[in-house]
Amino acid sequence: MPFRQAHAVVGGLVREAESRRCELNELPFDVYRAASELFEPDVLDITVESALAARDIPGGTAPRRVREAAAQLRALLA
Repeated sequence: MPFRQAHAVVGGLVREAESRRCELNELPFDVYRAASELFEPDVLDITVESALAARDIPGGTAPRRVREAAAQLRALLA
């Protein structure tokens, strides 16, 4: 799915969660599936921590990569 379309789908899910006063992972799976048939049940297992950890590439958001970047910056400043 193109990023622009995915952004719109997720925006709709955020609005739905706000209207229900719940977190995204508290929405029923059928709400996700109605937004896109590409969603699988494991979408409900996504957390902030798991999303950050999934970006384990140079410059990514995984905690290990953030620590590496911080160490490099400290070395440059020393």
